[in-house]
Amino acid sequence: MPLCRSRAFGAGELDLVFQYDNGVRALGPHAVVGHDRTVLLAGPTHPLARHELVTPEQLLAYDFLVAEPGCTSEMLVDRFGRDLLAGAQLAMIQGSLSALLRLAGHGHGVSLLPELAVERELRDSELVELRLAERLRPVSMVAQWHPRLGRAEPSLHDLARRADPLPEVSQAARES
Repeated sequence: MPLCRSRAFGAGELDLVFQYDNGVRALGPHAVVGHDRTVLLAGPTHPLARHELVTPEQLLAYDFLVAEPGCTSEMLVDRFGRDLLAGAQLAMIQGSLSALLRLAGHGHGVSLLPELAVERELRDSELVELRLAERLRPVSMVAQWHPRLGRAEPSLHDLARRADPLPEVSQAARES
């Protein structure tokens, strides 16, 4: 969760926050309420944008852009790094997803992000999705709330699950 929302939630100014999984276990009441597709992104002029399919070996020649320590993009690189991106070079852009998107859009690296976070940029062709030879796992969406919500908690779960962009992934996770 970005620092300002994290502070506001911790201070009790926000009762409920939705965030992408960043690899840090939430303290207090929380639930995975959905999943989103993970996409590998680059700018339309990036050398890999011309490839039909991108291999992990090809990716290692380029920087991976990460917004800030502890963010979802860093967690995704770490998660996939264990599987297929060993040796990836990280370039940190402190605290700004919009700076990351601008740098990626101008061909200065690649990034792994949840699809909903970059929906507009993909639609407007500011970024392109690179097709990776390996399948990327989805990223979880987590709701975290203060215990004082009381009777509102069941409604929260129902509302969040109805808005899930990948309901089949969420259903499979609940059944396992």
